[in-house]
Amino acid sequence: MYDIIKIKLERLFDDWNIPKPSIIRKSLTTDLCDVTDPPTEIRIDESQESDDDYHARHLFGHYIADLHGINDEYSELIADTISNMIIGEK
Repeated sequence: MYDIIKIKLERLFDDWNIPKPSIIRKSLTTDLCDVTDPPTEIRIDESQESDDDYHARHLFGHYIADLHGINDEYSELIADTISNMIIGEK
């Protein structure tokens, strides 16, 4: 399950031309939860019972929101990407 979610998540980064975090890994055994920490890391909790596509999209959305709030260097890229998603240009 983790591998599938990771592949789908990485594909979203490629499709939307968003810089990937340097680390995408399983959640810690001491902290079973999804974590987004832009621009460095995403942790995937594979114990959650959800659709793989939804899980990847959900993490991607969190990462974009966190990236926008933390790193102004990418704010225009994020705004343009969200705009394109809303009007369906992709």
